[in-house]
Amino acid sequence: MTDRSAPRGDVLFVLDPLASLNPRADSSYVMITEALARGYRVYFSELDGLLLRHNEVFAHAQRIAVEGASEGAPLARVSDPEVRAAASFAAVVMRKDPPVDQDFIIATWWLDRAREQTVVINEPAGLRDLSEKLAILAFPGLIPRTFLLRRTGDLRAALRELGGQMILKPVYGYGGRGVLIAREDDPNLSTLFELCTSDGGGWTIAQEFVLGGEAGRQADLAGRRRGDRGGAAGAGGGGAAE
Repeated sequence: MTDRSAPRGDVLFVLDPLASLNPRADSSYVMITEALARGYRVYFSELDGLLLRHNEVFAHAQRIAVEGASEGAPLARVSDPEVRAAASFAAVVMRKDPPVDQDFIIATWWLDRAREQTVVINEPAGLRDLSEKLAILAFPGLIPRTFLLRRTGDLRAALRELGGQMILKPVYGYGGRGVLIAREDDPNLSTLFELCTSDGGGWTIAQEFVLGGEAGRQADLAGRRRGDRGGAAGAGGGGAAE
């Protein structure tokens, strides 16, 4: 007979700093609490805790649990950190937020090695190759009109094509950060285009503005976020979506 009180195994989550998890908004929190509810012991590591020793894969791991019984209670460390082999975990779950920068890419190479020894979620090559912003182009009938642009002239042409108002998003952004609203009558439009392309040094996503849509909601949140100079309200009078 199976002992239901026995742990089902250990799971390692690769996360941003634990204090940054929002119990009411972060899907990683939901996944961790569900794993705990199903009888798994949950450990976490940040990117700087991942290491390789020749062909062996390790992480500085620390066990975590929900602190308290109330809904949305925070996660707390319940053990000292220890260096553990990836093979000692039933699964490794990659939940580090973007940006997909040099550290993120190197972490996926660590995951490549880990998947030879345990289950890794998600596929490391997929994390490297899939652009969260551009993957939607596989479903053109379900999304607002979307452009990948870099030159100011192309941005102005897209703005005219989209009726004088559009959303701008950084290619590597996430969580509504850096989302702007461009309007044809904005006196600071040229400055906004320079901002979102780093003076022509990088691409930006331009997207049709849909009232009540996700991009508009993100721009609204960005505009309301105090201290976020990349938000819509900090875009030189662009304003926030209402």
